[in-house]
Amino acid sequence: MTHSEQPTVLVVDDDVDCAQSLCDLLGELGCCVQARHDGRSAVEAAVVLRPALMIVDLALGSEDGCRLMNTIRDLLPPGDRPVMVCLTGRADPRTELECLQQGFDLFLAKPLITEALHEVLAVAASRRRWRPQANLAVRSRPLPPPG
Repeated sequence: MTHSEQPTVLVVDDDVDCAQSLCDLLGELGCCVQARHDGRSAVEAAVVLRPALMIVDLALGSEDGCRLMNTIRDLLPPGDRPVMVCLTGRADPRTELECLQQGFDLFLAKPLITEALHEVLAVAASRRRWRPQANLAVRSRPLPPPG
């Protein structure tokens, strides 16, 4: 991927409204975004799209976001593995530590604010050699709370 391309981001959240809000915000920040709402379609999309970044809800209905993240990592060759971000409404230090120990690269709490997303994009860009679009006109706004 060259520095000028838009990064591909895959958002995985069973809360359709939350996923759409996050996709809209990422689109405003210069990302090419797709959403999936279950583990099976997320795995299929990850294999096809090879996203630079995946933001995965920890609790996908009856599915486990950590298990999904590890399944995707196991399927993709090391050079194609996305930066994996856990997104959850359970924003306590113990949950964050468990998610990072399970293999997530980064942790985000709901409701998400734009500044936190900027930080995630900067970290992902440094690891995947793409440059986030500087769209500082986007206002800071929280995403809707988890359903």
